[in-house]
Amino acid sequence: MRRPRTPTLQIGAQRDFIVLAPRSELTWNNYAQLRQSLCEGLVTADRRCRTGVVVDLSGATLPDTSGLWLLARTSTRAGLLGLLLRVVVPARDTGLRETLRAIGLDGLVQVYARLGDALEPPVSPVARVRATAPVRDAADVLDAIRDLRGNGAGPPLDPPPSDLRIAMATRPDDQHTQLTVRGVLDHVTLGHLGARLTSLVDRNLHHLVVRLHRELKVQVNPLPVLLGIRWRVAAQGGCLSLPLLPDRLRLTVDREGLASAFRSCQPSRGLPGAALVPSLDVSAALVDAGP
Repeated sequence: MRRPRTPTLQIGAQRDFIVLAPRSELTWNNYAQLRQSLCEGLVTADRRCRTGVVVDLSGATLPDTSGLWLLARTSTRAGLLGLLLRVVVPARDTGLRETLRAIGLDGLVQVYARLGDALEPPVSPVARVRATAPVRDAADVLDAIRDLRGNGAGPPLDPPPSDLRIAMATRPDDQHTQLTVRGVLDHVTLGHLGARLTSLVDRNLHHLVVRLHRELKVQVNPLPVLLGIRWRVAAQGGCLSLPLLPDRLRLTVDREGLASAFRSCQPSRGLPGAALVPSLDVSAALVDAGP
């Protein structure tokens, strides 16, 4: 499989914001890398008590819907941290600005035509209070992004690669949704796994079991993505458990002390670990967890 090209990304601090400026295409091929950079930007803004994060798209192109999906998901994370998420889309890019308006994404993030305007302080001080739930309209925006593939309003979502296989089953006895993942987990397929889990959360399925098959070929570290999903479901009283892990990932989870974060929140037939999920500093783990 062709290895995705690393996106060009400029990151810095300006005024009271962390600014991320991609200078390349935003596609599903580099989705996982860009998502990780945005997560780290939010964590940095939170730790340094910044107002928020600005994503400057003036030097980027969005040939598919991955960039829209990334912004919608990041808006939820920013809300949980009590941060502003602002996006710079030049006035000349009328197509992208109209798409943001049509799908309602401009209701989740603040859109500006110039970077200087995006760096202005908010009219009223931002209360540094973490939200108790994701933004209410985020699920509607994600549904609208999915609809782009069928009505000609934008490019289609790429189908999951053939070497990633996800089987899903619902367990009515304990309300857990189980996913079994086989094949290859790399920079491309990790983004699709994250998208699949996000779609389940957006459908209010907050008790998830992810089984990474023993024959799964793991080429990237999936923990930042899994921790992000775990963060979202935990905010809704749910859980994300990992009853089976390849040896390498099991060693990483044990080394980072994350085993308790990925236990089932209820007794589940045939699954180890029935303890309640304890509190966890997910923001730190998103940055520090390594392969």
